Amino acid sequence: MKVHSFIEKKIGSLKNKDILQVGMDHSIEKPSLMIDLAELKNINQLASSNQYDVILITDAIDKIPVFEMEQLWVKLKTRLKRGGCLIINTPTHDSPNEFVGEEVVHVQTKGSLMRSCLKHHFICILCEQNYFAFVLRDHLSSFEKKRSNEFLFFHNKLLEEAGIDFEKARNEEELSKLMPTPGRVMIGCVTENNEKYRDQTLRLVRSIRWFGGRMAGVNIFVCIVDEADPNFVEELERLGVFVRIVKRFSKWHPQSNKMRFFELPETKDYDTILFLDCDTVIVRDPSDYITGEHFQAALAAGLTVPYEQFEEIFSFFKLPMLPREHRTVLADIRTIMYCNAGVLIFPQRLMKEFYPVWKKYTKLLIKHRDLLGRNFNFCEQASLTLAYASKNIPFQSLPYEMNFHLVSRKLKKIIECDPVIIHYHNRITKEKLLKEKTSSPYAIKRIRELNQRLEEVMKKKKGL
Repeated sequence: MKVHSFIEKKIGSLKNKDILQVGMDHSIEKPSLMIDLAELKNINQLASSNQYDVILITDAIDKIPVFEMEQLWVKLKTRLKRGGCLIINTPTHDSPNEFVGEEVVHVQTKGSLMRSCLKHHFICILCEQNYFAFVLRDHLSSFEKKRSNEFLFFHNKLLEEAGIDFEKARNEEELSKLMPTPGRVMIGCVTENNEKYRDQTLRLVRSIRWFGGRMAGVNIFVCIVDEADPNFVEELERLGVFVRIVKRFSKWHPQSNKMRFFELPETKDYDTILFLDCDTVIVRDPSDYITGEHFQAALAAGLTVPYEQFEEIFSFFKLPMLPREHRTVLADIRTIMYCNAGVLIFPQRLMKEFYPVWKKYTKLLIKHRDLLGRNFNFCEQASLTLAYASKNIPFQSLPYEMNFHLVSRKLKKIIECDPVIIHYHNRITKEKLLKEKTSSPYAIKRIRELNQRLEEVMKKKKGL
C-alpha cells in the first residue's frame, strides 16, 4: 500500500503538513524531519515546540524493548499537534513473544498495538495491511463532527470484535482481553559470575530461543550478582538478553539471590513474569501451561521441609497453619502448599502485591536460621509458603511437565512425562551436555535434541 493514500484517506492532503518520519524507507518525499531508530528513542531531545500533523513510524517499534516503548508512547503524544495523526507501519503476529529475526524484541499483535494505544488514550481510526492510524481521543473535537463520528464508529467496531466494552476500554482487566494468554512475558534468572553458572545461564537462554515455540522471542533478563565477565555479557547480548547487575541478597543463603529478579523495575511493563533457576532448560513451548491468572509453581518433589517443622515455623510467626491438601510431586506425600522455587510464574498484578511479603519472610527466616536448621538450604521455598499463608493469592500447581526433575527413578509419572522444562540440577557430562538420567523416553528425546544443538555451538566456537 502507498502510505500517501493511506494517510490521505483520513487526514487529507499532505501538502503543507508538518511530518515526522521515523525510518529511512523514504515513504514520504521531503518530510519536515526524518530520523532513525536511535533518534526515535531520544525523541525527548527534540525541542518541545516541534509538533507534527503526522508522525509516521515505519518498521521501528518492533526493535524497541517493551519497557522502553512505554516511555516512548508518552513522548509521542507531546509531539502530535492537536488533530494530528500517529501512523505505525509494522508486521503483526499471532503471539507477542514470538522469535522473528535476531533483533526483534517487541513483536506486535493487532491486539497489543490496540492495547498500547488505548492505554495512552489513542483511538484507532484505520487499519489496513500493516498500517495502523491513531488519533488522540481528546483531539476528536478538532475534526468535523461527521469525521470524528466515523473515527469512533470504526474504533468501537474493533473493540466490539475483540469483546471489549467501550465504556471500560481504559480498564487494565478489560484491555487484557486484547492479548492472547499469557500476554507479554518476561523470563529471567539470577546467576553468579563463575564458569559453572555462566555455562548454565547460556544453556538456559539458548534453550528458550531454540525450543520456546511461541515464546522463543520473549524478553529475557539475566541478573548477575555483584559483577560480570564482559565476554559473558557480550555473549548474552548477542542472544537478545538484557543483562542487569544486582546486589547479593544474602551471604548466608545464595539461593535467595533469585529475589533480585523480582525487584527489577522492568517487571511492571509485562503481563506475566516467569522465573527459572539457572539449572533448567526449556525443551518445548510452555505457553499453554500458563494461565495468566494464577501464581503457578510445581509442588516440591519431597518434604525437604517436613510438616512438623512447618508447624513450629508457622507458630513462631503466628500464622494459621495451611491445610495439607496437596501431595509432593515424586514422593507422593501429603503436604501443605510447599513448592519447588526453580520455576515460578506470576501475573504481574499479583506479583506486585505478593513479592514484598515473600521478601519479608525470606529475610526473617535468614535472620532466624535456627528455625530451619539443617534444612536452611530451602529457605526461599519455605518463605514462599509463609508468604502464601499470609497473602493468599490465586494459586495453581504446575504439572510435572513444567518442572521435570532429571532423576533415574522408574515411576509411572516420570516414564509417561513429556517435559516442557527440565530441571537437571548438576547432572551434566564432562562435555557440558545434559545427562540422559531419566526413565522417560520423551525426556531422552528432548535432551538429545538439545544436546545436538549445544554440540553444534561448541564446534562452532572451536572453529570445527
